[in-house]
Amino acid sequence: LATPPVLVALPPRPYLNRSLMAELKGGRMQISSEELDKAGVDPAWRDYCAHLLVPLNKCRLVTYSMPWKCTDERHAYEKCQHEEFLRRVELAKAAKDEQEKLATVAK
Repeated sequence: LATPPVLVALPPRPYLNRSLMAELKGGRMQISSEELDKAGVDPAWRDYCAHLLVPLNKCRLVTYSMPWKCTDERHAYEKCQHEEFLRRVELAKAAKDEQEKLATVAK
């Protein structure tokens, strides 16, 4: 298997407003930690798309990881990963804009 994706969690910053903090925390996990333990998902792979990784790994196990199999599951997982990346980029941009706004007000 490939190496797990590197997820960078943004630390809480005082210049983030409450709505950005709520969006950052998200609470978007669609599968419980117990279900991930039962499915054998390594903690490094547990992110907001882990609910799609469970059926993908099951399909890979059944099909002996043949690359031409499990394409729908893999596409759904990769799409989720991409959308999550875009969300984090948007949050980082919003945080940067908020910081610049506060810096200009402070001058």
